[in-house]
Amino acid sequence: MKSTSFFVKMTAVAAVFLIVPPAFAKSGSKNSADDSETTESTINQDWKKFGKDSAEAAKSLGKALGKTGKKIGEDVKNSVDEKYCGTWTHKGKKVTTTIVIGRDGTMSVTQKEALDVQYWQGTYSGTLALIVFKIKKSGSKTGFSKKEVADNKTWRILYSVDDKGTMSLTCSAIPTDADGHNFSNSTVFVKS
Repeated sequence: MKSTSFFVKMTAVAAVFLIVPPAFAKSGSKNSADDSETTESTINQDWKKFGKDSAEAAKSLGKALGKTGKKIGEDVKNSVDEKYCGTWTHKGKKVTTTIVIGRDGTMSVTQKEALDVQYWQGTYSGTLALIVFKIKKSGSKTGFSKKEVADNKTWRILYSVDDKGTMSLTCSAIPTDADGHNFSNSTVFVKS
């Protein structure tokens, strides 16, 4: 239905540009000076009307294209969100790294080894292959203490999600965990 509406609007725009005002047909006859002035006045009015009609058609086309572009952007964002949103876990020998990506735009990365925890929290934006994680705060917890700081780092995370509920992730900014795993290498996370 939207395609038909768009086609009708495009046809209307084309028709506006193809219309020749009726006064042009009369402009070739020079019966008298009065006819010439009247014809010139009519031509000016027709040109003004033509300009207004063209501007309205262009404005209408702009609105239609704007709405269509916004809808396409929302559809792409929603399809991407469905793929990478959720809780993802990588279990090493001693350390578990968990990534939580919320539909509300929040994100966290946590590395846990027994009672020791390191974490990063913030917001994200994403495309079909890249997540940009903007960290707001980070910290660490042990069995006896907690330390948290305001942070202003950005991590770029390359990822791909398959239909089996796994995500391959590569990010050199994620610290090497206590097992010695380097996230610069592609790492498989499982959705839980």
